[in-house]
This record gives sequence, C-alpha cells and structure tokens, in this order.
Amino acid sequence: MVAEFGADLIRMRNREDVAVAKAKGRLRGKQPKLSKSQEAHLVTRTARVATPPPKSPADASCRA
Repeated sequence: MVAEFGADLIRMRNREDVAVAKAKGRLRGKQPKLSKSQEAHLVTRTARVATPPPKSPADASCRA
C-alpha cells in the first residue's frame, strides 16, 4: 500500500509538470529529422523520378 501511494504521488507530480510545460509552450513532442528545405528537396526529387516520361507514337508502332 505504501508503494502504491508513492507511485500515485509520482504520477500526480508528473501530470502537474506536464501541464506546466504545456502552459509555457515547452512541450512540443518529437522534433522532425529533416529540415523544411531538406524535405522540400526530397519531395521534388521523388516527384521527378516517379513521373514516367510521355510515350511517343514510335513506341506503339514498334510493338505491333
């Protein structure tokens, strides 16, 4: 019973600390791995690679 009481006190203090940090704007969560410019660079690179080139009429005549 004493251990449960001690654990409850710790949980209560932790909740209070989290509430204070949120109120001060210090609790932001996990930081992003990439900066905004790195993310934009990768998005443009993958967009270029993912788009297939347009088919020319010569490609269709070779298959016939």
